[in-house]
Amino acid sequence: MAIGIQAKLLLDKIIKVAQLSDNITLSKQVIYKKTKSVFSSIDQLNKALAYLSELGYIYLTSGGVSGRMQLILLNPKALSILGFNSL
Repeated sequence: MAIGIQAKLLLDKIIKVAQLSDNITLSKQVIYKKTKSVFSSIDQLNKALAYLSELGYIYLTSGGVSGRMQLILLNPKALSILGFNSL
């Protein structure tokens, strides 16, 4: 599957989870668990996340108590252009 298609599916899933949790910051682990059927390996997920980050839809950062948790932060400005104003 092409990286663009995987990235689109991933962005849709990230947005859906963000809307359900009412939070624009999500754990990478949670997203991986919810997209295991699309991404057979963490490397595929990382490539799609990097692609979305390059396009400016998300930011990748670390956080949590220890600072080692990998987080996905949605870019509200980019998402408002796509028509997702409810986040």
